[in-house]
Amino acid sequence: MQKIQRACTETLRRWTNGKKSLNFGIPMVCKEPTNHITDCYFCAIDLSGMNRKKRDSLKYPDVLSARRPVAHSEEIPVPIFEELPNISDEDASSFEDLKKKKWFLKMILHIHFPKRN
Repeated sequence: MQKIQRACTETLRRWTNGKKSLNFGIPMVCKEPTNHITDCYFCAIDLSGMNRKKRDSLKYPDVLSARRPVAHSEEIPVPIFEELPNISDEDASSFEDLKKKKWFLKMILHIHFPKRN
């Protein structure tokens, strides 16, 4: 997870310096599934037998709880960075929200990548 966060942070840093554009016009948006059986993005992906050679053939589902990213186009141009917005403490996620998200990610990783004894 740290590698993903580091990669996102680095991409945003380069974008703010005008050295790289963002990959998608609209990033993937995930929310809590309404029906775990049919609407859970992570449960709908079969990772059994997946390896480096096969990962490009993986088909990702398009479910309501996880809207897929949208590429840049004429309607969604690459944004030009000007300045960071002012964000108040009230706008930031609470510590409890962050703990819930961390727990959820750990659960998903445990389901798809159980530790081998």
